[in-house]
Amino acid sequence: MYHLKNCNEDIVTELADKYIAEADMCKCEKCRLDVIAYALNQLPPAYVVTTKGEIFASIDATFLQNRADAIAAVAKGVKLVSQSPKHD
Repeated sequence: MYHLKNCNEDIVTELADKYIAEADMCKCEKCRLDVIAYALNQLPPAYVVTTKGEIFASIDATFLQNRADAIAAVAKGVKLVSQSPKHD
């Protein structure tokens, strides 16, 4: 069985969890997902097709640039969400 996967989702989620843990901000699931959603919306999709259980490892010429772009997007997302959380 095949699955469609946006590789940026894994990178952004990993980075968001790291940056949120270190940030002075709300650490609830809503704020976490807001940071992830913001960052993913700033990045181009990076879809691949994988088989069930396959771990996709992206080692290509654009990987480092994608990671740098993801770091910038997550950092901005953390800043925006920490300044204006969308909950009570």
